[in-house]
Amino acid sequence: MASPALGPAGPSLPASLPAPLGPLWAQRNGWVAFWSALQVFPVGATAGGPDVVTVNAVLHQAFGELAVGHFAFGQDLFGVLLTWHEDHVCGFDTETAEHEPIAGDLDGWASAVLAGPEELVGSAFAFGWQERHGALEPGERLVPLLPFVLGGEYDDANLEPRDALQALRERAALARVIATLPDGAEVEWPLPGTREE
Repeated sequence: MASPALGPAGPSLPASLPAPLGPLWAQRNGWVAFWSALQVFPVGATAGGPDVVTVNAVLHQAFGELAVGHFAFGQDLFGVLLTWHEDHVCGFDTETAEHEPIAGDLDGWASAVLAGPEELVGSAFAFGWQERHGALEPGERLVPLLPFVLGGEYDDANLEPRDALQALRERAALARVIATLPDGAEVEWPLPGTREE
């Protein structure tokens, strides 16, 4: 069901890679599936989007203590990261840095995605978007102009393809602000230094 490998064959897995994730790269070095809604990052340099080491460097630099213990291995259509955290596969919301367990291992995660690809990775939306606007470029995710956490809608008028790493940095700024505020506080968007072109 997945694309050809995004990275070179036979990569040396990084020492920081949690051992339970190793099987993801055993047969295919990074890939996309479900009309590119799901992306597993490749190991090593590639023209097919960000590699797993770079993503994790940006994640930990940009989010700081909000990302401690998370290792990102993929992402959904909207840039929610898939991470390994405390022996679980989690969805890491890049707008808030909140995370939610999906499964206790890769098999459980794969079963959950296969059972509900629209809910977990946005597959139907990805298909519809690309029918209307064309394919996403390697390394792009659909990012809201007004973040979802601030009331932005999941519709074409509020979404645009953006470089995944730039979007990750922008959303980290929002997550860091949200982490300091009480529930219900207002946030002015865009924040200084975000929405860079």
